[in-house]
Amino acid sequence: MNTVDFSKTWWWRGLVFAIAFTVLFGLAMVYLPAPTQWYFNSLIFARADSPFDAESTRYIVFAFGIIGAVIAGWGVALFGLVWVPIRRGERWALTAFTASVVLWFTVDSVFSITSGYWQNAVSNLAFLVLFAVPLVGAYRAIGQR
Repeated sequence: MNTVDFSKTWWWRGLVFAIAFTVLFGLAMVYLPAPTQWYFNSLIFARADSPFDAESTRYIVFAFGIIGAVIAGWGVALFGLVWVPIRRGERWALTAFTASVVLWFTVDSVFSITSGYWQNAVSNLAFLVLFAVPLVGAYRAIGQR
């Protein structure tokens, strides 16, 4: 059987990097709440400290921890798609990967904007680009097979 291995391509490594960054970001939301709170407070409220009372801030840290765990888990699932089926050039896995990124970006960004927190949608663009650039390369390579 002649199996293709895309693991040496820039786009495959780019997807692995994007996933690793996403997992680390999620884990930082769980295990490094101070820097992630600083980031989001600065992004949303243009101030590093929390504008909320101590109990509300404690709950926000808890909610961010749960969100971070989900982000990290999503990254592990994406890694499973990249590690074997996408590396072999299996289109279904690339489609599933792309669908999950598009769904996340669309729902998260629309909800952010309609909730009045457009800054989060702008932040989402950085993650989208991080995924989109290698995904374009993947579609070009896998589509040529």
